[in-house]
Amino acid sequence: MLSQQFNLFTMATLTVTTGYEDMNLTPQDAIALELCLNVTIVGHTWKNIGDALYNFGSKQSNADITLIVSDYQFNFLEQLRNKTWQTCKGMSP
Repeated sequence: MLSQQFNLFTMATLTVTTGYEDMNLTPQDAIALELCLNVTIVGHTWKNIGDALYNFGSKQSNADITLIVSDYQFNFLEQLRNKTWQTCKGMSP
């Protein structure tokens, strides 16, 4: 019973991957990255990535998810990862 209770508190991880490089995100990290991506030049074009980040971050689930992106997309997401949405505004890959 105790192990089942601990499972309720296990945080899910979103793994953004190229197949060679990985970036693991918590739900909070995913929302922050989604906000940054939205205000960049490619925010609309990469809507599928933004939607995946938002859906993962806004759902209360303990299921791990993998999002496969290109090397180009991964590198740009890495650049955005530790920025605030204000500093991401207008950025391009």
